[in-house]
Amino acid sequence: MAIQRFNIIISSKQRKPYMDVYKGLLMLFVIFGHISYAIGVNVNNHSNIVYNCLQGFASNWIAPFYMAAFFVASGFCSSFSKPLKQQVVSDVKTLIVPAWVVTIVVSLFRYETTETLLLLAKKLLLQGGGFWFVVSLFCARIIYYFTLKIDKRILRFILLFILSFIGIYLNGHFQDRVWYLFHALSLCVFLEVGNYLRNDKVLNIWSMLISGIIYVVIILFLQYYEKRVPSLCAIQTFNFRWMPIYFILASTGSIVCLSLCKLLQKCSPLEYVGRNSIIYYLTHYQFFNISIPLIATFILSKNSSIIWSISIFLALFIGSVIWSTLISMLLNTKYLCWIIGRNNVK
Repeated sequence: MAIQRFNIIISSKQRKPYMDVYKGLLMLFVIFGHISYAIGVNVNNHSNIVYNCLQGFASNWIAPFYMAAFFVASGFCSSFSKPLKQQVVSDVKTLIVPAWVVTIVVSLFRYETTETLLLLAKKLLLQGGGFWFVVSLFCARIIYYFTLKIDKRILRFILLFILSFIGIYLNGHFQDRVWYLFHALSLCVFLEVGNYLRNDKVLNIWSMLISGIIYVVIILFLQYYEKRVPSLCAIQTFNFRWMPIYFILASTGSIVCLSLCKLLQKCSPLEYVGRNSIIYYLTHYQFFNISIPLIATFILSKNSSIIWSISIFLALFIGSVIWSTLISMLLNTKYLCWIIGRNNVK
């Protein structure tokens, strides 16, 4: 009863286009943030001023909120009104199965020995696959389901906030990555933030402006005095004492982004990316792993050119989006849509 009382069932007819725009924009942020990192890993090039500046922008201005913002989106869009078994089965189909399929395909192309196949099995069974965000979201949704039994929102929020402290502490002190449970504990509070933002009166021009000012002031303050900005992605960059600051940054950043998308309402390309954001998340980095080594010599030869460096960055960004779009179109066909948890294709 508590779940039904505090959550409104969102049917397909009530789907809000701006939420797809929101998720699509966040996914582009993810791709943007991974390009310079992928160049550094695959080319071992950390001296280029363009890539360093772009990576610095991503780390300091986007990373403090963009992954938590996906949890906000999940809390906003989900009713959690199904029985637990049905929710878990549904989430397995839409989150775990796609992650496992991509992990298996990538691993089989990369490895050949029996030993590496055993490592693959360990990754699937102990880590839930090779994609931390998908697995942690899956676990966080289960945790959040049980917290919804608490009728009072404030008590539920306090509990989730305490769990986030615990998750961040454990994530910082243990290397254990069993189904990325520590990440799930750290981020499940943002499902409640998303649930709260479902109230249309909360998202308006004033909340966007106030949140934007808070976000910018905190980032500038941290850059000037602390020389670092907290972020929580696959790698956690702060300890549990920074959780309140991270929570404020992630929440205000999400509100600004979501409010802007609500004002925009519709954008067909971003809506498509948003509806298929899991596919883009699972596949975009493989484009970098394939393409960057092929052009590594060229990247190094143009290392001193700002124009060429910007052009290479943009080409990788556009190429990754096109790559994931083509895979998305393939997976949305009649015989492959089961991989992404869809029973039919319109």
